[in-house]
Amino acid sequence: MKIQYDIASYLERQPKPGLIIFAFSISAFLEFLNYFFGHELRLVIFHFVPLYLLIWFVRTRWAILLAIASSFSWYIVGRLALDIYLPGYTWNALTRLAIFIIFIYMVNAYKRERIFAREDFLTKIANNQHFAEISGMEIERCRRYGHPFSLVYIDVDNFKAVNDNFGHSTGNELLYEVAQGIRINIRASDMVARLGGDEFAILLPETGYDQAGAIIPKLREKLISLMQEHKWPATFSFGMATFIKAPENFDEMVRQADILMYQAKNEGKDTIRSGIYR
Repeated sequence: MKIQYDIASYLERQPKPGLIIFAFSISAFLEFLNYFFGHELRLVIFHFVPLYLLIWFVRTRWAILLAIASSFSWYIVGRLALDIYLPGYTWNALTRLAIFIIFIYMVNAYKRERIFAREDFLTKIANNQHFAEISGMEIERCRRYGHPFSLVYIDVDNFKAVNDNFGHSTGNELLYEVAQGIRINIRASDMVARLGGDEFAILLPETGYDQAGAIIPKLREKLISLMQEHKWPATFSFGMATFIKAPENFDEMVRQADILMYQAKNEGKDTIRSGIYR
């Protein structure tokens, strides 16, 4: 599962035009082989790989375009290679296209289900379940290879006052803006999740104390500026835990960061408290 996550994370960070070119290049290469080897090689199954790549990491419409291009090129290449007209060849090309479209529909439906299962409905970032899954992989990596990582627990100060004075719709807007503000101001390798209510967490893979200490104060400044921009009377209490030694499990990891966050809250809010666990 960890290898799959690493590959998926790598592909998600790649520029979309590059993935599109790569997918169409795979399809073109398969048709090149088809031209020279004809029906001696059964290559159609390999066309599902670039289709899956486009569906999952780019857009469905690009997968549909590739399906049409692939079916049409297969028809042309087959005609050129055979140099004769077979009455059923056109229907074979259309059948091939229909299979591709069905595949695209099924994968797209599965993708939507996966997103809904892993995403917080309000803030559009990871939910607690998905965060626990990815954190478990990072804990295991720390345990196996000795790589440190950091967890940041964030609580929105005065969130109840925002709800009471501005209404719950404004409170929901604040949570969404905070979530997106965190997401766009952390690294591509980091992960933010809403753990519940007005509490968020950030996983910083392979990040030591000094690195996390350089990232989080800047993030706090960005979030404070965001609150001031909207004229919301909210600040943030941060608990930053760096793990040199792997915690026993996800709950223990969160508990340590939660303790630090409550220290920040009890000491006047709007601050960062950090700790190292060896």
